[in-house]
Order: sequence, then C-alpha cells, then structure tokens
Amino acid sequence: MILWDVESESQLAALEGHRWVESVSFSADGSVLASAGGSDVILWDVSSHSQLTTLRGRGPVSFSPDDSLLVSRGRDNDVVLWDVSSRIQLASLQGHTDRIESVLFSPDGSVLAAGGGVDAVLWDVSSRSQLTTLNGGELVSFSPDGSLLAAGGRGTGGAAVLWDIASRSQLGFLRGGGSVSFSPDGSMLVSGGWENDVILWDVSSLSQLATLQEDTDRVWSVSFSPADSILAFGKVDGKVILWDVASGSPLATLQGHKSVVESVSFSRDGSLLASGGRDGTVILWDVASGNQLATLQGHTERVGFASFSPDGSILASGDWRNGVILWDVASGSQLATLQGHRIVESVSFSPDSSLLASGSSDGTVLLWQLASIISGR
Repeated sequence: MILWDVESESQLAALEGHRWVESVSFSADGSVLASAGGSDVILWDVSSHSQLTTLRGRGPVSFSPDDSLLVSRGRDNDVVLWDVSSRIQLASLQGHTDRIESVLFSPDGSVLAAGGGVDAVLWDVSSRSQLTTLNGGELVSFSPDGSLLAAGGRGTGGAAVLWDIASRSQLGFLRGGGSVSFSPDGSMLVSGGWENDVILWDVSSLSQLATLQEDTDRVWSVSFSPADSILAFGKVDGKVILWDVASGSPLATLQGHKSVVESVSFSRDGSLLASGGRDGTVILWDVASGNQLATLQGHTERVGFASFSPDGSILASGDWRNGVILWDVASGSQLATLQGHRIVESVSFSPDSSLLASGSSDGTVLLWQLASIISGR
C-alpha cells in the first residue's frame, strides 16, 4: 500500500503488511489509516507510517464519524464492531447470508448499514440490534443528513432503491443502479454501472436530471467533487470522464490507464483527482486543467482504491497482493508500504489524518499510527 503526497506528487511511504489489499479507509481526523487484505485489518499511524495494531477481520472497513468505532466484515458474513482506542472487538452482528460488499455509518454515527447479496441490513449502533433488512443490493450510500439510504447492485436487476430511514419505507426505484452515490449537499444522486450511462437524479422529486453518456463502454466507478459541481466516473476502457453537473455536458476525457478504472476520488478541496487502475497504476489529475500530474507506480496488481487523507497531504492506495502504499501528495514520493494482512478491501483515515484503519477479506482489521510509520521509513 502506497501513500502519496498530493501537492508534490511524491510517494511518502510503502506500507507493508498485507500480501494484497482490498480496501482502505482514513479515519475522519486523518490520523489513522485502515487497510484490509487477506484475513487482517491493519491500523496505521498516518504521520509515522507505523503499524498500530492488527485486527482479525476482512474488508470492507469504515470508521464511525467520531473515530471511536471501526466496522469490518467477519469470517462468517458477520459485521464486526471494534473499539478503536482499546482495539477490542465490541460485537459481532449476524444478519447476512451473502458476502458483505459495503459497510457504512450514518453521518451521525447512530445507524450502521451493511450491504451484501440482495439485501442491506441496518443496525442500531448503541444497542447493536438489527433495525431492518432492506431489499436492494450490496452497495449502499447514506444521504449527508442520514435520512435516506440508496442501495444498488445485482439484487434489483440494475435499479437503485431509495429508502426513508425513519419510516423504513421504499421511496422509489432509480434506473442504472450498479453503483450509487449522493452529492455532498444531498440534493442529487448518481447511479450507474450496469448500463453504459450515468444518470443524475433529483432526490426530492426522483426525477431524472441528466443522462451522461460518452461512449459505449461501461461505467465502473463514480465520485462527486466536494462542491457538487463536477462528476468523475471511471470506465472499463481506462478513461476517466469529468462532467459538469449543472449543464450535464462533458468537461474532459482523461486518458492514462490501460484498462479498467477501479476507483476515482477527489481531494477534499476538489482540486485533485486520484484514479486507480487495473493496470496497477495510480494517476493524479489536476481537475481544473484536466492535466495528468503524476503516475504513481508501486503496485504490481490492480489498484482497487485510492483515498486522500482529510488534510490532503497523503494518498493511500492498495492492491490485492502488495498491501497499502502511502504516498506524499506534494512530491509524489512513496512514504511507506503497510503490510500486515492479505487482500485489503478498504481503508479509512481518521479525521486528523494521524491514524489509518485497513480491512481485509481474511477477517482482520489493522490500525496504523501513521506518524511513526513515516518517520521510521
């Protein structure tokens, strides 16, 4: 797993601990990075690049909004809750029969959603009780205010399902639901994946605002810019397309990957975009100009995720074999490689960028103290 400095385009660190990485996630304060791979989740200290702990869990992984809890997938399709400070497992939540593909806390941290197979299960975080099971799919997304949940994937035959959390009522079906994501202000929802187009929806009316279709190649990944003005989506042919949300027209076609773009992610200020490819590269793009700033090379397998720390100084990227690499964004140099478990599926930074949690398919979650890792490289 490689950390990159976004501004300098340099690699900050290569974090070695996994044989492969499936997912990474920064904690909300940006101090911790979680990487998941194999049967371990490793937590990393972002500033030092040192490994904080190894948790027996699998990806995907996600921090609670206040960074006190970490969620990962268990060995038996259960959802595992961890106390971040003590590294103690708090609960194993049973409710899924299929592999869990996504886990996500509501914005206020009171509800946990886990998607797998054809269902999304909602849990009350404080009581650990199951609230409800929503039919819709394995890919879930909360609206920013936590009142709505969108679920997409194979469970609905290519449609996304929109749910009201309080009433547990189904609000509607939205076409093109392989992947779903709310805009930062919650007014729009993007769906896409199973067909060749990406559709923008007005959340209040459930009306279609625009259909973004550039060619015949399937959309693989999507992401809104922080200001909701730009939508980026990665395609199977290696292109990254930038769209103007207001006009529904294309802004730029970014060509740099040789195969499927597995992930796209904006920096918090929206000035940079990181794309991870099946060709093993991570590319940094200048959003305003569409110029390719740097190609970060350190992975030998497909890059399943690339995630900026909250302060934008570090980029974490991961593949299935080599773990999570931390990069210095400013210089583009490798800071550290975090290796501690196999097949890292997700990572999450703490809000202050000091810790990183990583979740793996082998059932482990690792917490990393990034300051000690980076200083000891």
